[in-house]
Amino acid sequence: APAMQSELKILNTPDGSTGPAPCALTCSGVTSYNSWDDSTVFPGKAFTSVSMSGCGFVSTPTVTATSEGDTDNWCPAVTNRYIDKSHFYPYTTENISAREAEIYKCRVHWVATGFVC
Repeated sequence: APAMQSELKILNTPDGSTGPAPCALTCSGVTSYNSWDDSTVFPGKAFTSVSMSGCGFVSTPTVTATSEGDTDNWCPAVTNRYIDKSHFYPYTTENISAREAEIYKCRVHWVATGFVC
């Protein structure tokens, strides 16, 4: 079987820290649709907590997230808040309750790119 080689190059990170190329990692995941809470900081918005601790980042990675539902209902876009090397909190950009997000089966699909050494 032919050998496959991949290369990941990170030009910069949110906190400006970089590492050697072999330490670059892309990590991704999907949240459960029943993990939403109603925000008290941003009234009318829902949020969820995402753990990236299994990725092993040593500094804050770059995180991209989107929401998608399993039904014909609309799931609002999300914006990421309070990002650190092991967690981030996606908040909905449109008004929706945590209960509605659960009914619509909205899940957050995310990708984080950073350094593990």
